[in-house]
Amino acid sequence: MNSSENQQPTPASKLACNSDTYDVSDMQFLDDLEHVRRRAGTYIGDLGVRGLHHLVHEVIDNCLDEAMAGFATHLQITIQDDHSISVSDNGRGIPVDFDPRLGKSALECVMTMLKYGGKFGDSAYDTAGGLNGMGLKAVNFLSKWCIVQVQRNGHRYQQKFEQGIATGEVEIVGNSNETGTTVSFLPDPEKFGDLNFDGNLLAKRLQNAAFINPGVHIDFCDSRSQQTESWCFQRGLAEWVEHHQLELTPIHKDVISIQGRKEDVSVDIAFRYHIDPNNMVACYANNIHTEEGGSQLNGFRTSLTRGLLAYARKQKLLGAFQPLAADFWEGLTAIVSVRLSQPEFESQNKVKLTTPAVEQIVREMSREVLNRFWEEHPEVAQAIVAKACVTAQTRIQAKEVRRKLIAKSKGFGGLPGKLRDCTSKDPTVSEIYLVEGDSAGGTAEGGRIREFQAILPLRGKIINAFKYTTEKVLSNQEVQGIIQALGIGVGPDVNIKKLRYYKVIIMSDADVDGSHIRTLLLCFFYRQMPQLITAGHVFIAQPPLFRIRSRNTNEYLQSDEEMHSRLLKRGCKNAVLKIHGDTTIAADQLLKLCKVLESIQRSTTPGEPTPAQNDLLISFGLDANCLTTNSELGNEKPSFEVRTGSTSIGMDSLVQLSNQLRTLGENGIQVTRFKGLGEMNAEELRQTTLLPENRRLVRVTMDDAQKADEMFHLLMGVIVEPRRKFIKEHALDAKLDV
Repeated sequence: MNSSENQQPTPASKLACNSDTYDVSDMQFLDDLEHVRRRAGTYIGDLGVRGLHHLVHEVIDNCLDEAMAGFATHLQITIQDDHSISVSDNGRGIPVDFDPRLGKSALECVMTMLKYGGKFGDSAYDTAGGLNGMGLKAVNFLSKWCIVQVQRNGHRYQQKFEQGIATGEVEIVGNSNETGTTVSFLPDPEKFGDLNFDGNLLAKRLQNAAFINPGVHIDFCDSRSQQTESWCFQRGLAEWVEHHQLELTPIHKDVISIQGRKEDVSVDIAFRYHIDPNNMVACYANNIHTEEGGSQLNGFRTSLTRGLLAYARKQKLLGAFQPLAADFWEGLTAIVSVRLSQPEFESQNKVKLTTPAVEQIVREMSREVLNRFWEEHPEVAQAIVAKACVTAQTRIQAKEVRRKLIAKSKGFGGLPGKLRDCTSKDPTVSEIYLVEGDSAGGTAEGGRIREFQAILPLRGKIINAFKYTTEKVLSNQEVQGIIQALGIGVGPDVNIKKLRYYKVIIMSDADVDGSHIRTLLLCFFYRQMPQLITAGHVFIAQPPLFRIRSRNTNEYLQSDEEMHSRLLKRGCKNAVLKIHGDTTIAADQLLKLCKVLESIQRSTTPGEPTPAQNDLLISFGLDANCLTTNSELGNEKPSFEVRTGSTSIGMDSLVQLSNQLRTLGENGIQVTRFKGLGEMNAEELRQTTLLPENRRLVRVTMDDAQKADEMFHLLMGVIVEPRRKFIKEHALDAKLDV
């Protein structure tokens, strides 16, 4: 997809506001509902994918508050077929009593009034992720509909809402001897557009919640894909660390744990080091993932690094390369979780804990536990210090390589010799294409728009930035060319403000080697220039895979799926399907029938329609027998015939109908499949892949840094066995280019 340019207000637009008329008539009062719907970003971050999933997290957090309070032991989360969400817990259930102060039930107030809730004090919850229940109101206000069911007092209560407004009173809909709350809601498509919930993303969030809440059972079901998962962990954070390091090699056997309570703060920390340089540190406060850490992380980091440095100096373990605090952070997997009665967060999105007292409590508790641990387990302390010293040596050597690289760049004008630079000096409009091979690079140079498009050909595959040391990676000639061309530095020296091109576009062949080169480049950016990805500057070009030539016109298609769809559409255009010699299906209806048949063949049990698919077959005058051959049916002999012009094709089953029609669709056209960029001439590459108005670009994003890190370790790391296992498990999902 093409990225949109940021629009800045012009001086003319600023002058359009006449300040002389600013008076009371310009004032507006928004009630709670209006404010949330107009300013949704204040409450959930944005109205994109992140905000959509944040709605689910808010409801889950309420359930987890009940678990932290000791009342809920079971959570159930379901994505329904209509993309609505249901979240249930077996906690106490939201109060439904009538509140005479406001003239409404407590349940309706909880769902519709921002300044109403049970979390302002400590009477209902000692600790809670939600400070005031605001998130649940935001969920209701930003949903097309919301239904809340409560079990308590021997009854099942229910209240319904539409776009945040109650459509009726709380009513009793049944009896129940259990307790709990179920919130079901459909996010408002007017606000969010496509409701494309990521089942894997939610599953990961729930698995993490199960780790943080030992003994709590969490069930997840995605009805759209039939994905079901359950989690319950008894050892909590220690199991999380072990789970994360399944594909890594720890440098000490046991996970180190820090647990305790001081004043009103409970601390739970688990960590272990492994040989890989990357780290994974996740921070939580009252079950809320504080992505930017905060007080609890600062306290743990200080006690860990200072304690290890002090131990290393005391035992005289430090050599020529003195480690810094950051060197003790490499190769660390750590989960830091705290619970407290009145947490303070940086914003409503709770990305950072800012409670000052927490930092001191975590620091003191960690220092006491760790200092004792280092004395009792000197072999562990020595192994960690040794790793930090190696990290320091690598850091210093890599710094020297970077220094030499910069000096070399200055000596040769600062840019690689193979770079075909653009004439524009404005980085906001400039683009650089990283092109596979000198041949394709020459073609791209001939087709580029010289004013703002630069071309950097790459010879072969660059080095694997996850498998080799930083020193060796930075010594690679192709890597040095990329570093010089972008101009932002590398590793800790990256300065994104110096970026020479705001679009860094990877353009490789549509084959296995091209995919590998693309992966290696992404691996390098992730490892040495992650700011490029997080700032949205990295794109993947989508050159066409096929060309259809008909008379004097050319049409370019991006994928096998597009090609198959186009041929099928052409084949159906003038074709007629005769069923049993009498019923006929043609044109658009024939195309719809093919799509139904293909969906049946793609299902879990090909040839066996689901009830919904069977209903669609019946609407065409067919049943499941149309997918069975004559020999399999015995005496029954269904007859199918496809006619187009003078051509007639007889079939005893409709399994091959789509393929037959695609074959007919090839009549009168010439189909060319491009195996590489070099097979296109410069003008073709320009028209299909370089011109902004015609091309397709996919922006590379990183919504889940932890998941991205795990996948890079799995696919690009030094340990082979987990990768072999992954390939075997997903072999049938792969699309081979043969």
